[in-house]
Amino acid sequence: MSGVIFVTIIPYKKTLWLLIVLVQVVYGVDISEKKHLSEACNKGNIKACFQFAEFYYTGIYNGVYDKNYYKIVVEPYHKSCKKRIAKACYRLGEMYIFKRGVSRNLIKGYQLQEKSCSLGLAIGCSMMGIWYEEEFFLPQDYKKSLKFYEKAYTLTKSISNCRDRDRLLLKINGSKASSK
Repeated sequence: MSGVIFVTIIPYKKTLWLLIVLVQVVYGVDISEKKHLSEACNKGNIKACFQFAEFYYTGIYNGVYDKNYYKIVVEPYHKSCKKRIAKACYRLGEMYIFKRGVSRNLIKGYQLQEKSCSLGLAIGCSMMGIWYEEEFFLPQDYKKSLKFYEKAYTLTKSISNCRDRDRLLLKINGSKASSK
């Protein structure tokens, strides 16, 4: 039964303390840190805004889900993206595309993901390649898709980005060959 913690017999204050320590150990985050990040963000510290938003946004994926968290991160991500933090633009674009804490706005979502790519975030480039290749609410455009895949590869030299690019080239060349 390793990993199971019985807290029903522990008094309330000790249970809370144990939970805080457990969260700090498992996630490597000091819970009081979010308050400091929030205050620093409100004073104009853009890195703090981004870290504050990431604290909540990634917490959602670590099993600490609360749909209200999405609404909390919108403003800090906006501030961070305006100051050219690529991952903030990417995350915000993702939120607009998948309707997370904001109304769905595909145009704004794609613009933000394209901005993340132009700021040098490879995953933003890869996702734009996918959106154009797979016609995900955008007109299918292999030429644009290839441009984004190539930029992602140039940024990372990652084999997966190379595969995306090469797969699309095969698709393009295969469709040309079958039309002859």
